[in-house]
Amino acid sequence: KAHYAGSSTPEITQKIESYLNKNNPKIIDFNEGKEKSLITIKDISKDYIDFVRSYLNLNLLQESNLNVVVDVMHGTGDHFFDVIINSENIKFEVINDSFNPSFGGVNPEPIPENLKELSEVLKKGDYDIGIAIDGDSDRVGAMAPDGNFITPGWILSMLLIHFIEDKKMSGKVIKTISNSTLIDKIAKKYNLEIEETPVGFKHICSIMQEEDVLIGGEESGGIGFKNYIPERDGILSGLLLLEMIAYKKKNILEIKKEIEKEFGKYEYSRIDMEYPEDKKSLLFNELDDKPFNYLLNQKVVSVKNYDGRKFICEDDSWLLFRLSGTEPKLRIYSEAHTKERVDKLLEFGREFALGI
Repeated sequence: KAHYAGSSTPEITQKIESYLNKNNPKIIDFNEGKEKSLITIKDISKDYIDFVRSYLNLNLLQESNLNVVVDVMHGTGDHFFDVIINSENIKFEVINDSFNPSFGGVNPEPIPENLKELSEVLKKGDYDIGIAIDGDSDRVGAMAPDGNFITPGWILSMLLIHFIEDKKMSGKVIKTISNSTLIDKIAKKYNLEIEETPVGFKHICSIMQEEDVLIGGEESGGIGFKNYIPERDGILSGLLLLEMIAYKKKNILEIKKEIEKEFGKYEYSRIDMEYPEDKKSLLFNELDDKPFNYLLNQKVVSVKNYDGRKFICEDDSWLLFRLSGTEPKLRIYSEAHTKERVDKLLEFGREFALGI
C-alpha cells in the first residue's frame, strides 16, 4: 500500500524490486526494534470503527431488526460488524472467527466453493442475508437467505442503485473488464459516466485519486466507494448491503427481482484452470488469428483485447479468456441472461483452450 492508502503503482513496486539481491537484509530483534522506536505498534481499529459509523445511516441500521450471519473465513474481519452497529435490534452470528493461520484448510476467498458452511447455516436458520469477508477483509461475498450465492457483479449493481436512490450520491462508475454488463445498464439509466479497466484494483485506485468516482469494483468482490480511501473494504461493503435492505424495507431477493424486472436477468460464472506455459501464447495467437464470429449460435458483435480476449455477443452474453496476474492459471469468465448459456459458454471455452 502507498501513502494514499491504496494499491501501490507499478512505479513504486518496481523501485522496491530494484533493491532485491543488492545487499543482505538488515535484521533486528523485534523487542529491540520497539525499544529503539523503529517499530511502532498502534491499534487503529477505533478510528476505523468511528469512520465507518459516520459513513453509514447508523440509526436506521440499529433499528432494522435484521438477522445476519457473517463468515469471516478465519481472517481479520473478526467481530467488526457487531461492534460497529452496536445494537440489540440487529443480530449477528459470526462463523469461522477463530484464529487459524491455515484458514481452516479453505482458501479464504469469498466464492461459492469456499462458502458451503455459510450456505448450510443460512438454509437451517431464519436469516435475512449471509455475508462473507475474505482473509484480509478487502473483498465481500453475499448469499441469499436460501443459501444461494449472489455474484459480486450483482452486489456492485445493487449498491450502485442504493447510492443513487437512497444515499442521493452521484459520480463516475468504474468496473473491470471481467465485471457485469448490468453495471453498464444501470449507469446508463442514471446518466453516470462509466469506465472499464483491466483486472486489478490498482487501475481503479488510480482513477479514484484523480476523478469524482462514486463506486468502482472488480468481479472478485473488491469494491471502493466515494468519500473513502481509494481502496477496497469488504466490511464496509457488507454493511452497505445491510443499509440498503434497511432503506428499502425489502429482503435481498426482492431487491434483486425488482432490478431483474427492469434490466433483465444476468447470470455469471468463471472457471480457473491450470494451463501449460507453452500453450499460453498459442492460445491467444489462435484467438487473434481466428477470432470467433459466433459463440453457440449468437453473433459476436465486439471483441476487446486489452486484458485477455473478450468476445461479446448480440444478446449481451460474453466470454473472456485471460491469464491470472497472481497465479499460474488461465481464467475463463462468462455472463449471459441464463445460467444454462453461461455454463455452455464456459464449457466451450474450456474445451477450446484444451484443444490448442
